[in-house]
Amino acid sequence: MLDTSLWQVQWQGNFQAATNGNVYVPIPPIDVPIAFEKPLVAISTSSFNALPKWVTGGWVSQKIYTGLTVTGVGDAIATNQRVFLNKLSLFKFPMDLASTYELTYNFPRWIFDLSIAIWEYQGDIGEVDNIAGTLQRLEEKVDDIATFGGY
Repeated sequence: MLDTSLWQVQWQGNFQAATNGNVYVPIPPIDVPIAFEKPLVAISTSSFNALPKWVTGGWVSQKIYTGLTVTGVGDAIATNQRVFLNKLSLFKFPMDLASTYELTYNFPRWIFDLSIAIWEYQGDIGEVDNIAGTLQRLEEKVDDIATFGGY
């Protein structure tokens, strides 16, 4: 499966909500200043002030450069996925539209502090994809056998 020695930390950040008097100002979205070249990314989050019932630590969007410029921006959002709070979330971003991509991180309005670390898997995940494809084909064959003869 995945070789643990092939994970590399690409970016880390600590964020704190601002205050305006007694009111918290939500943490604004951030563009992660790294171009990712591999599809497999792990994101860990931690918050000291989070309530135990909170499960969402934010949302991560994959951005790719399209060459089109709309409202002064040449990047398009390819995927948007939820990141779990105080856990490690694993993402496999599509690489069929561009050879590199960037990430934007959006914070929940209720988070007052958040630490984020992003790892990129440097190894080949083709073997993992092949195993998943083989399992899918085996399941289809079992289904075919089960329905053979109209039963």
